[in-house]
Amino acid sequence: MRTAAVLALLLLASAAAAQTASYQRHGAEFCNCPSTDDPVCGTDQQTYLNECIMGCVSAIKAKDGPCDPKCYPPSAESEGGDWESRQPVCASGITYANEAEAMYDGYPSSCINPGVCTYVRVNGKDISYEPTTGGKGKKWQAAAANTAFPDKSSGAGYAYNEALTKALIYYDAQISGMIAPAYKRLAWRDNSCFDCEGKYGEDLSGGYYESGGSGLKLGAISAYTTAYLATTALWFGGGYNQTGLLDDIKFKVKWGADFLIQSHVEPYIFMGSMGNNTEDFDMYAPVELYEQYAPKRIVGYCTKDQPCSEITADAAAALAAASELLKADNPAWSASALQHARQLYAFATEYPGSYADISGDPAMEIHGYFYSSIGGYMDELAMAAAVMYKVTGEEQYKTDAEEYFDQAEYSNTQEVGANKPLAAVLMAQLDPGTSKYFVEAKKYFDEYLEGSITHTDCGSAYPYHWGSLTHGSNVATLGLFHARNPAVDRDFAARLINYGQFQVDYVLGDCGRSWMVGFGEKYPQYLHQEHSYNSILVWRNASDPLGVRVPGTYQLGPLTVEKTGRPQMWMKGMMDFLGNYFPARHIAYGTLFGAPLINDGMVLSRRDYTYTEPTIVYNSAITGALAGLAEYYGQGRWQGELKEVNDVDYRPYLLKPAAQ
Repeated sequence: MRTAAVLALLLLASAAAAQTASYQRHGAEFCNCPSTDDPVCGTDQQTYLNECIMGCVSAIKAKDGPCDPKCYPPSAESEGGDWESRQPVCASGITYANEAEAMYDGYPSSCINPGVCTYVRVNGKDISYEPTTGGKGKKWQAAAANTAFPDKSSGAGYAYNEALTKALIYYDAQISGMIAPAYKRLAWRDNSCFDCEGKYGEDLSGGYYESGGSGLKLGAISAYTTAYLATTALWFGGGYNQTGLLDDIKFKVKWGADFLIQSHVEPYIFMGSMGNNTEDFDMYAPVELYEQYAPKRIVGYCTKDQPCSEITADAAAALAAASELLKADNPAWSASALQHARQLYAFATEYPGSYADISGDPAMEIHGYFYSSIGGYMDELAMAAAVMYKVTGEEQYKTDAEEYFDQAEYSNTQEVGANKPLAAVLMAQLDPGTSKYFVEAKKYFDEYLEGSITHTDCGSAYPYHWGSLTHGSNVATLGLFHARNPAVDRDFAARLINYGQFQVDYVLGDCGRSWMVGFGEKYPQYLHQEHSYNSILVWRNASDPLGVRVPGTYQLGPLTVEKTGRPQMWMKGMMDFLGNYFPARHIAYGTLFGAPLINDGMVLSRRDYTYTEPTIVYNSAITGALAGLAEYYGQGRWQGELKEVNDVDYRPYLLKPAAQ
């Protein structure tokens, strides 16, 4: 059995030695624990069946006996603690920026411990995170106040064309469905979702998996990501073109859009959620082998009786923008996509309702459990109307956009469920004579430029910790586009560009490490990305012990939400993934890490998924900004080479006939 001490000592060895050792020993040795009913509580507030199993996943013992049931699942949110505090705390194995954030998430103070969560202990020394040191000493406040446009002749701080190339490759890691050899980029990804058929016989094998830790396809995530990628590709088409990545982004958008079209089975029926919160999170085999290890995915729908305007509006925006992006390449496909967009927009507006209110549909209830609707659906309707107006030029969409915009709640973040900032920036371009769009956009940007939003010590925008790197990236993308608007004050435009570049440069290494996998120095090695860790290339076969289910834990704790008092069966692959401190076998190029700690340190465990798990949404935030900066500094095609990545010709797929 690998002890925690052995794992930690290996972690502390040189990066080169650890990398070599991981290829030799990764997945080769596993614990053989008994089924003895002798529960112990870990510091992660997980009750394990016995101490042997707890050690197998490198958890640290807090006490004998089961954990306090009051500590998980979290209860109703409560006010308490100091929101201005920069002292992290640990609750149920998740590190929070401070006690106030943990209490707001539903943890009573008795279940909150000071400091970053501890994932391994060696000779009495806790190892939880790695500090970020070095860096260029830049200040976000100086960037936010700088009214001089960056000097293009002085050269960019980073190869934004390289970062953009790799950020797009991330989507090849998350791709689902049948991948033709002509456009297969990663050797360690292959065909998947073989049994992904919906209730109406529709093919749901395509699109992208939602995150690094599941095989879920959630409507809000699929639609938002495609809409954002397509819209910002229209904004920064010049940057994509000069870097030679225009066909690449078109492929990524069309792949996502084709899945949305397949999901739209009838004018008023849309597949809104596929997968569940048990098998999709308990299955740690390669996603290509899902059908061998888990039951058929459940599927849920948006209907007239149970509408979900957030999802159908985002899908309408996605297909409208995609139709415009690919119009010159494939007019027939473009026309089909726009027809679906019109129908989905009608669905979203004629039958208003939130997916958060759906009951009786297990798959849609799971969607609502994982992603809440932030502030209702008026912001999604406003964004969809704005995109439809941009693509069609039809005045009714402009009128709708203004109406829905007025009803939408203000949001100081751009993210799934919060689309008003994007709607404001887009409408300010399309309707420059209406001041309210500029006022709303400036209010959003000023939250960051003036410091109302918290920043890490080194300057990354930090509204809250979960997936925080998406927020600075979104401000950069929206800000770089808004700065192009002739009606925007030139001093303010310069501030937007300087601040946006600061946020992107933080991701790429300005603080002393890169937060994009495979780019720069000291990039993350311990990310919650199952595909790059247990790939189809190295998983042996159905008899592999990694696939065996063993007694793991009582159903009480962060890994489960039920309290049945029965031992849960875990895959040994889960123990290996969560408890092994070797890096992944494959470099998941371009993956945007979830978040730094507020002190800019990097969490060293895949278990703390709120920091370490990437999603397709996070990467959509930064691609537009990278294209914009590459264009600003006149960067052309990146000439570097990538291990395990193929050069492909996307044209055959872009020219495929119109989807039905």
